[in-house]
This record gives sequence, structure tokens and C-alpha cells, in this order.
Amino acid sequence: MKPILFSTPMVQAILEGRKSQTRRILKLDFLDGFNPEWSGYSPIIEYGKIFLEGSNHRDATKQIKLPYGNIGSILWVRETWNLVYRGALGDKSDMYYIYAADMSDYKDSYWYPSIHMPKEACRLFLKITDLRAQRLQDIAEDDAKAEGANWSDGKNVGWEEKMHRSAIDRFASIWDSINAKRGYGWEVNPWVLAITFERVEKPKD
Repeated sequence: MKPILFSTPMVQAILEGRKSQTRRILKLDFLDGFNPEWSGYSPIIEYGKIFLEGSNHRDATKQIKLPYGNIGSILWVRETWNLVYRGALGDKSDMYYIYAADMSDYKDSYWYPSIHMPKEACRLFLKITDLRAQRLQDIAEDDAKAEGANWSDGKNVGWEEKMHRSAIDRFASIWDSINAKRGYGWEVNPWVLAITFERVEKPKD
């Protein structure tokens, strides 16, 4: 299993069944300057790796291992968390984890960031059901809805909002709020790995 980070609003969307897709930046530096669009080639996913379309390009210098595994892989979610002791402070036999996604009025200073969440604290497990390598702006309206773009602060955005802005428009705004400052804004139209998932029970192993 591989870890995957989600912000508190996105964890809430997963818990409430509003989110079944996520898109992550896909750095295609492995192409060594070869732009697949120049020759009509495009990245495809096979055998747990990303290749350029066309067998003559499937060699060690033009492939990349999928960062989150293949279809069927299980991801464990890292989210904002904290550790609470019921009894004496430091008594590990009497402690439990709490999660910011369960609190409507959480304060950032009270919580540990998701990147530091230990695997033993994980409560959410996701099974990958589909993978696509695509340009960010190639997202379809239904996919934007699956990203949770029809919701804001846990509430449906409403018909008036939907009449003036598509789910893609709302997704673009959400995307920019997270990735624009990293240089991967909507207008840049970066390559992304589109991950479709379903929530599953904690694996026995």
C-alpha cells in the first residue's frame, strides 16, 4: 500500500461519498526532452508503468513507474490528525486518534499535518479502479463532479451557481487554490494522473 495526502475538505468529501476521483501532477521528465505531442504520441498506462504510445518507445529511458501503484492497488489516506490521551499523558495504552475532518470548527494549530500521520492512525483506505494520464484541461464535466466540485464547505453549491458555472469551472478554481502557487495552475495545463477510486475496508494484512 502507498500513502496519499488529502486536505481536510477532501477527506470530508470522501467520507460523505462526494469524491471518487483525484488528479495529481505527473512529471514527464522521463521523456528527456521528447514531447509526445510533437509526434502524435501520448502517454498510456500498462503493466504498472506509463509508456509512450508506440512499441518503439517502450524502453527504460521512456517509462515511469506509477507513483500510486496500478489498478487494484490500495492507498492509505494521510489526513490532518492528533493524538488524545484518555488518562495519564504519555500512557500509550490509553490513547486514540482524532481527525480534523470530523470537526466542523477545527483550528490548524491544534492538529498535526497529514504528511506526518503514521500509518497506524489511518482509517481510510481507497482501491484504485481506473488510471488515466491526461492533460488537466481534458477533464470532463462528470469527472469534475466526481472530484467533488459540486460541493463547497460540505454543501451543494445550488442551482444558481450551477447555471452560471460548470463543474469544470469550479474544479479549475479549486485546483488553482492548491496548485497555482506551485507553478501547476489550470492555465499551465500540466499532465496529471487521474485516479478513480472506491472506499474499501482496512486490508487484513
